[in-house]
Amino acid sequence: MNFTLDQQYNLALRKASKFNFIFVVEKFKDPAYIEAVERFFNVSWHTDEERGSPFCEKQSHKANQQYPLVIRNDTRASLTNLNKVDLKLYHRLTDCLDSGKYDFANFDEKRWDMNTYNYTEAKAKKKAAKMAKVDLDKS
Repeated sequence: MNFTLDQQYNLALRKASKFNFIFVVEKFKDPAYIEAVERFFNVSWHTDEERGSPFCEKQSHKANQQYPLVIRNDTRASLTNLNKVDLKLYHRLTDCLDSGKYDFANFDEKRWDMNTYNYTEAKAKKKAAKMAKVDLDKS
């Protein structure tokens, strides 16, 4: 089944909107963002001021030289269109943070009690319901 880019965008937005919190990794360099996240989750962590830099093994460089990446124009056009949708979603979810004011709620233990989802428990309940239905169908 093929979905249009607009349908994919809307589906991704609906799924992302179900989360209580989405970390924006790019904001981790902002101490105010880190403090707001810490307040929200009632945790603290220390960020390492010395960040590592990406490192490629010699084998990777050699392989890239022996087999350079060749991208067809149609592939490039398709990736460009997909990237536009990704950027649209990213901005929809993160532009509210551009002011630098992170008014996240403070930690509230009850928030987690009400909105927890236990995958293992849900799977077991679904299986039990399916088995009960099978038993009903047999009788």
